[in-house]
This record gives sequence, structure tokens and C-alpha cells, in this order.
Amino acid sequence: MKTNYIYKYKHVLFTLSAFLFFNSTMIFFTQTAGIKRFAIVEVVVDDTALLHGDSIHFCMSKNGINSNFTFDTDNYDYPISKPRTKLIIPLSASINYGRIDFLDDHQQPLKSLNHDNNLFIFQPGDRVELHLSSREGGVFFTGKNAGKYNGMYKINNCDNIQSLGEFNTDIKLKKINSAYVYRKHLLDSIYALQTNILSRLKSEINKEVYDLIRLDCWAKYNQQLVDIYLSPFLIQRSEELPIAKLLFNKDYLNYKEVFFNDTALLVKSYYYCDFLVKKEKAFAIIMGSTNEISYYNNLKFGNINDAIDRHYVNGVLKDKVRLLSLYNINRVRQGDFADYLDAAISEAGNDIFKKRIIAFKDANGFLANAFPFALPDKNGRVYRLSDFKGKMVIMDFWFTGCHGCVGMGAVLKPIALFYKSNPNVVFISMSIDRNRDLWLKSLEEEKYCSKDEINLLAGMDRESSIYKHYDLQGCPTLIVISKEGKIISAAPPDPRIDAGVFKTFINKYL
Repeated sequence: MKTNYIYKYKHVLFTLSAFLFFNSTMIFFTQTAGIKRFAIVEVVVDDTALLHGDSIHFCMSKNGINSNFTFDTDNYDYPISKPRTKLIIPLSASINYGRIDFLDDHQQPLKSLNHDNNLFIFQPGDRVELHLSSREGGVFFTGKNAGKYNGMYKINNCDNIQSLGEFNTDIKLKKINSAYVYRKHLLDSIYALQTNILSRLKSEINKEVYDLIRLDCWAKYNQQLVDIYLSPFLIQRSEELPIAKLLFNKDYLNYKEVFFNDTALLVKSYYYCDFLVKKEKAFAIIMGSTNEISYYNNLKFGNINDAIDRHYVNGVLKDKVRLLSLYNINRVRQGDFADYLDAAISEAGNDIFKKRIIAFKDANGFLANAFPFALPDKNGRVYRLSDFKGKMVIMDFWFTGCHGCVGMGAVLKPIALFYKSNPNVVFISMSIDRNRDLWLKSLEEEKYCSKDEINLLAGMDRESSIYKHYDLQGCPTLIVISKEGKIISAAPPDPRIDAGVFKTFINKYL
């Protein structure tokens, strides 16, 4: 009798175990059905104080357009409510760049995983445990591929200049050349530290990944150096212009890639073409400036386009640089970008970058179809673009905490009031706040918008469909749509510069 009981007990345990294994396996295969490539990341929350409505977010590059200048990404959010959570991350390529964010219940990122240090290269078959902890700086990895992820995390975390005291002192003492030599010395030290970390990884990663990380380190080093030389031209510090121009010309006037001659690798890199975009913009500004006057305020996209034509023959590298230059425009100052879209398309090769330039034109070009949004107001009422047929629509994109958005909101408030009784025009305030409560508080404060506008929540920060559709790079951004639902301008006159010119622009199309 006792033996029979034990037999039945074991039989039940075996059946239950088999059931659980079968179902967990089915869940695994259901989650990966149709996914050709994926990596497995197990999130281990060592500090349970973090488990308060938090989530892990993966922002994955796609279509081979690896860049900090695009939001055309695959995004996956997973709630984290227990100490261990196994996640299956779809990959779109054999080498897939991606960022990992750990967001709290207010949708704010954990400092240990922020935009400066959270970029990784994922590969099909990767298995790693991501630990969120109160030690090791808050984040570390274990498991099969931990070496690559820990290495990239360390490399990204040392890419930060902590003190500029000596630089600032030299600037105040008018020792301009010494100041720039000191800044370059700091960047040299960081780059040396990064390459030293990378050299210890060489035996743990394949050659392509090793070369890409090395190239990304080199590109970020040069991008930061360009930013240093460009900064006095942006903030109009005339006493620094001659030295900055001399140093820029010395390093970049005749720049040629010396470490990597593989164009496919240069294009695949996450940061390399970003650096080239910054270099061409800096070239256009610096070469147009005198030793006393910066050209920054007069810079047009045509100047940047001329610099690109000067430095690159037609090919895939030029196509990517041109595309990213369009993504990186200052819509207030480079509103002439639309004049160059047709030529950019005709010159591009048959590659993904040409397709994306076409998509950019289809979203932002004159008389392109406006994005057919359907978004809620604070009461949950959903507004659609089609609701405004027969009205000119002026959209203002903003987010809470954006200093420029406060200025735009203040200027738009009396303009929206001025046109309030005009049935032919409507102003729409479009917030990309992740947190709805934060948005509602901002609506009440009326710092960014007013009650004379229709206030809608696009949400999702820079990952909302409407924000990504227009390839926006920042806020505030204004987009003006015709009564027929077509783009009049994705870069209209900025009312903060001249409200009268902006009103004249509106009246032209009413």
C-alpha cells in the first residue's frame, strides 16, 4: 500500500515536471517563432529595492543603419517584477548594435545604464546574465558571453571627462593653445585606456566585433575632438576662433582614414559615420568663418552638402553620411534641406541609405503626406489628423524638462490665442513625455503649452511613431500641415526668432 502510494506520488511529480517543461519549452518556441536570430539575456536583480514597477528596455538598431542619429529602431519593453527574468531579444542582423535601458516606475533611466554607457553588440546565440546591483557600479554581466558585454560596458564607462578645471583656467588666462592641448591630452588618455581594455578582450571575441569596437572608440575620440574645436564657433567666443580653426585644419582639413580601409566596416560601425557627419558640419562652419566672426548662425544645409561632395566620391559611405546629415539637421537654421533631397536620391546607389533618404523625403518634403496620428488628450479623447481636414495644423513637439520648449511655449501662447477664433487653423501641442502624470502636471502649469492649443500625448519619448516618422532629432520642433493633410514645412520660420515672420508664413497658407 505504501509502495503504491510512493509510486503514485512519483508518477504525479514526473507528470507535473513534464507538463511544466513542455509548457516552458512551448513558451520559448512561441516567443521565438519566426525569429531567425536572437540573443538570450537573463536579468538578475541583485538589489530587490529596484523591483518597484520597473522595466528593462532594449533599443535595437535595424536595417543596418547603425547610428546615434536615428530613432528608426526595434524596441522591446519587458516588465521586471521578480529577481530573475529570462528574455529573448530578436536580432535583425548577425552583428546587431543595441542599447539597454533600465527604467523606473516614472520611466526614468537608471544612471548605471544611460545613453553614454549602454551600447552593446549583440550576436545570434549570445547568452548573458545582466546583473542590476548595488556593487560593480550598479551593472555587471556573467554567463557565456560576459566578457564581451563587460568589456563594452567598461569601455563606454571610461568615455567621460570628469574635470575641466585646468582647461577653464587656461581659457580665462587667455592661454588658448595650452587649453586645447590639455583637452586633447584628456581625450588621448581616454582613448588609450579604451584600447587597453579592448586588447584584453581580443581572445574572447571574433575579429569583426573586435574591429568594430576599436573603430567605434576611434570614431568617438575624433568626434569629441571635433566638438572641442567647433565649440567656440557655436558659442561665439571670438578670441578662440583662430586657434580652434588652426587645430581643426591641422587634424581634419585633409583627413583620411588610416586604420581601417574596409568600407563595409566603416559603414557598419555605429559611430564612424556619425563622426564624419560632425566633421563635415564643422568643416562648413569653420571654413566659412573668419578669425573674428563665426559662420554658425548663417550655416545652411547646402554648405554641409557641399562639404560632403568635396570629400567623398559616390558610394555607400557617402550615402550614409548624407542620410545621417539629414537626420542631424538643425531645423531652425538648415530649413533649406528640402531643396537637396531630389539630388541626394538621384546620386545615391541602390542601398538601404537611398531607401531611407526617400523615406525622409516622403515624411518631410513639401506636400508629403502628413503622419495620420491618432492620439489622446488628457481626458482620453482620441484626436486624428483626419479630424482637422480643412484646417491648417501647426504641431509643436516638446517634452517636460526641455529648456528650449519652455521658450517655444511662451512665444506660441499669444500666437495661438491670436488665431483662436480663426476656423481655418489649429495649434496642436504634441508631448513625447513617457510619464503621463508628468505630462498632466505640465499641462496644468502651462509652461510648454496653453489651453488655446489641443494638447495631445504622443508619449514613448523619442520612440513614438509620429516622432520617428518625421526623423526628429530634438525638441522643440514645429511642423506645419496644410488643410489637405500635406506637409507645408517640416522646418518653418522659428517664432522665437521673429513672431511676425512666423505669422506671415501662417497667413500665406491659410
